[in-house]
Amino acid sequence: MSIQNAETNSGLFVELSTEEQQLVSGGYTSRWACISRTEYADKVDIWWGHTQQDAEWACNNWVPKCTNDGGCQAFQI
Repeated sequence: MSIQNAETNSGLFVELSTEEQQLVSGGYTSRWACISRTEYADKVDIWWGHTQQDAEWACNNWVPKCTNDGGCQAFQI
């Protein structure tokens, strides 16, 4: 079982299991490439929102290279 952190509307974090993520998202996830300046940093899979802004939040909070290098842009892959 995979555990991910998710931010609630109040700014608090909760842990969601893979099964809970699927329930929240209806089973749909989207994959995004995180680009730090001009290089690939990593990828993220998100189960909410599915917008570039949501993906950039995920990159900048979950990918250490994005956090350490001043942020990443996200592109759907």
